[in-house]
Amino acid sequence: MRWTAVLILGSLLHASSAPAQDELTRDHVVIILDASGSMKESMKTVKREKMRAAKDALWQVLQPLPPTTYVGVACFGGNIGKDPWIYPLGPRDDARLKAAIEQPRPDGSTPL
Repeated sequence: MRWTAVLILGSLLHASSAPAQDELTRDHVVIILDASGSMKESMKTVKREKMRAAKDALWQVLQPLPPTTYVGVACFGGNIGKDPWIYPLGPRDDARLKAAIEQPRPDGSTPL
């Protein structure tokens, strides 16, 4: 329920201001990263932690995006604190984005 409220609030805030033409044509990518305790487990087919595989895959997917693409990364579970946005939706800064992706550590349950 909490995520629904965040998504609805975010949509309302975005819709409340008239976007510039550039905003209408700009690509936006939002990623939701699972950092619940199960992400500590190793994958069965390869001896690799699920979280490490997810972070590496996320970085690979984001790399070929044009630098003009706005990116946002939210996270649930883990050690992220109260704000689920580890990288708020906005201009892409690869150094900050990489650091944000590396930040979450798997912990706790899945807050669904």
